[in-house]
Amino acid sequence: MIVWCSVVFWGCFAFVVPRKYMRMYMILASIGLSSLYFFYQPPVNYDLYHHYEVLHILRRYDLWTVMSGAINKYYESVETFQQGAPVYLLYAWLISRLKIDQLLTIITGIITYISVASIILMAVDDLDEDIADWKVSFCFFFLLVMLDFRGISGMRNTTAYALFAYVLYKDLVRNANKLLCIIAYLVIANIHNSTIILIIIRLMIELNRFIPKLVLMIITLAAFSSINLIFPVLIRYAGIPMVQALIVKMNAYGFGGGTKYIFFRAAVRFTQMVFCMLLCLYCKRRIPQTKRFQKYGDVILLFVMCAFGSIRQYDIFVRSMIFLYFAILPFLLLFLKYIVAETPFELMVPTSSMVGFSEVALYFMIYGAMALSLYMYYDGYYGPMDPGMILGIKRLLLN
Repeated sequence: MIVWCSVVFWGCFAFVVPRKYMRMYMILASIGLSSLYFFYQPPVNYDLYHHYEVLHILRRYDLWTVMSGAINKYYESVETFQQGAPVYLLYAWLISRLKIDQLLTIITGIITYISVASIILMAVDDLDEDIADWKVSFCFFFLLVMLDFRGISGMRNTTAYALFAYVLYKDLVRNANKLLCIIAYLVIANIHNSTIILIIIRLMIELNRFIPKLVLMIITLAAFSSINLIFPVLIRYAGIPMVQALIVKMNAYGFGGGTKYIFFRAAVRFTQMVFCMLLCLYCKRRIPQTKRFQKYGDVILLFVMCAFGSIRQYDIFVRSMIFLYFAILPFLLLFLKYIVAETPFELMVPTSSMVGFSEVALYFMIYGAMALSLYMYYDGYYGPMDPGMILGIKRLLLN
């Protein structure tokens, strides 16, 4: 309930903030929400608890000792990061110097929120005409509602997806320096290896000049539907540290070692995934101003095929939705700008035509996707965070 109230407060308050202060407000909201982790005491079985343990280990050693792997034989958790996520290990070592465990999660949350909020602001700047203030605020509200707040406590996956979405926008929409983008992609892949899939998709987009997009989508869907066939191929390259770390993750998430399949949560994510795909397809086909977003949209569609293909692997399927929430924001802004009128409850298309019904359907799907996420915040999926926060507040007051 604490998280739910905080998300609703910061999201709703955005609608009364003038456009010229929106950038500052997004930063303030990012800090405000992330600061909740200062009070949070994670249970022993949570990833965040183990990340805090790693911080305690890193404080005892200098940077060279940590990054060289000299202590790997003593600490398996440090070895895992040193081999599969060296950039994150460096980041954690720097945070450990501050000697306050909660700063690891707070700073990570701020980086995550600001990275995705920057995508909204860049999209606003890239659209030629003025956009109503409430539409920018709505996109930020959408971000706050859809972003898995508890997922930030996992430290790497959510943040890596947020950074990748930011760099992808700079790369494909703003045509940023390709060398810098490649370096950024490789750095992000060394934060969490799940982004390797996105790098492969980014490379596949360049094949669109030779292979039809529909064929690429079918190949991607078939490849991830046959993930059991891909696994033995990766085993051959297990000597490469990053590939080895990816194998470990696939073994945990895709082959029975992950979380129990929670049907309701998977059904919600599937529904929201369909919404993201339809919104992207609609904007690419119906809104002429989407032309500069074509390649960016192609990455989203191929990634949706990856997610659909991995639907039998619960953790992979559910976590893939994180990236889509971030990447879809420019298309949400396009839809609001060119289809929704100056008030949130009026469309600019005739509802008497079949085209009009498409807009109406998407319009209600936007609100439906947000309602489902708010329900998941409220019904107890994020509820286990509340006792941890209350415990943290009590400890703070008693000390």
